[in-house]
Amino acid sequence: MKNLKDYGFNDPIGRPTRSLLHKTEENKMSTIRENAKAYESPKTKNITELKEISTELDIVEKEFQDRNGETFKVSTITVNDQEYRIPNSVLRDLKAILQDKPETTKFKVTKTGEGMQTSYTVITLD
Repeated sequence: MKNLKDYGFNDPIGRPTRSLLHKTEENKMSTIRENAKAYESPKTKNITELKEISTELDIVEKEFQDRNGETFKVSTITVNDQEYRIPNSVLRDLKAILQDKPETTKFKVTKTGEGMQTSYTVITLD
């Protein structure tokens, strides 16, 4: 049978000198180069990339700063641990749909154009 000292417990009154909660197994070490090559920056996708969206998803507003240091807000939803941006025009159009058809629970969004010429169309799925 091993002594507790063999596991890193050296305090004479029984307190652990290392945390059992923080390290239960060794992590594989890698170089900065390996991590840099594997790194993918977190990106917020566009709601048009989803095939179906539930009207019951929670929206989170996030604040960002542009290149000029001005703050702007973006509405996002999270689906399968991935964030998707919801343009304000989508929320406006969905509001109109819900006023006419309050039982709507699912929809999708299509996009046409690019940049400042982008427009979104909200399509109900039920």
